[in-house]
Amino acid sequence: MNMWKEMSAFRDWLLLNEMSSSGIVLWYSLFTIWNKVGCQCKFNVPNSTLMKLTGLSKQGLINARATLIQKGFIHYEKGKKGRAPVYQLNSLVHSVDPSVYQLPTQSTTETLPLIDDLRERRRRGRRIASEKLLVTYEQNFGSLPPIVMKSLHDWCDELDEEIVMEAIKFAVKKGGKTFSYLEKILEKWNDAGLKSRQDLRHYIKRPKAKNTVLFQTRKKSEKPETLFDELRREGERV
Repeated sequence: MNMWKEMSAFRDWLLLNEMSSSGIVLWYSLFTIWNKVGCQCKFNVPNSTLMKLTGLSKQGLINARATLIQKGFIHYEKGKKGRAPVYQLNSLVHSVDPSVYQLPTQSTTETLPLIDDLRERRRRGRRIASEKLLVTYEQNFGSLPPIVMKSLHDWCDELDEEIVMEAIKFAVKKGGKTFSYLEKILEKWNDAGLKSRQDLRHYIKRPKAKNTVLFQTRKKSEKPETLFDELRREGERV
């Protein structure tokens, strides 16, 4: 199983199908653990660990697990005495039963243009955001609606993905929590003509850049000119 292909397949499935948020967060948690243990075919995970990672109650975990089993996304074996339950992730790229892919409903058709857009981008050779970047965004900013995902693809094509990734890290360090905050950084760096990580390092090290990466510092308004100042200036011209 290739982790990036599997994650991409799961995301593609979500674009066309409905799943509870608890099922989604459980799959991502199991996927993370699977990656941590070296992508082993089967692995043990205590319920307490999954409850902590997902924020689900015990019953919520049971329901989410049942959803993933029913859709064929995982295989589950109840833990024997003194041992944690055993999980196995089924490949979404090769092993998922095609019947689980439902026809798009009215509530999901609005996401179809995004898929068409990605295909068109690939056809034209335009760069798109990798799964790694999208996951990094989700982990630090929260949900990733289609319109934000499209914007991230646009920025990766405009600035290159490594610049966008650095902008995400920079925004997080500065306490930014919204896409609009991130986009202000990207707009500023785009105006500065940054094309590589090396350009970015030089830019950030510049004394002026430290205070102007996001917003131009406002100058204190000059003291209004008085009538006396105006008359004195006219006298100097004579």
